[in-house]
Amino acid sequence: PSTEAETVIITETCRGEGLGLIRNRFWMDRDTNSIHTSEQWIGPRTAPLRISHNLDGAAEEPAAAASSPATGSGEPAAAAPPQGE
Repeated sequence: PSTEAETVIITETCRGEGLGLIRNRFWMDRDTNSIHTSEQWIGPRTAPLRISHNLDGAAEEPAAAASSPATGSGEPAAAAPPQGE
């Protein structure tokens, strides 16, 4: 995983009918635009699912995808990686 200065946290906010706001978070390496950790809502009364992505053996992304990552709400903010990682 990246250091705090190299990491961007992207928050995706969705609204589910009858569920209110749902937030997913993605920790992205600023230099490579690779997502190294994600935390995603999977259902009511269930803890978010946190996934650590193995970037060491990952295939190269197409240049177009790497240059414009999906940002959900478009509000990335520099922050530390998830605690305990």
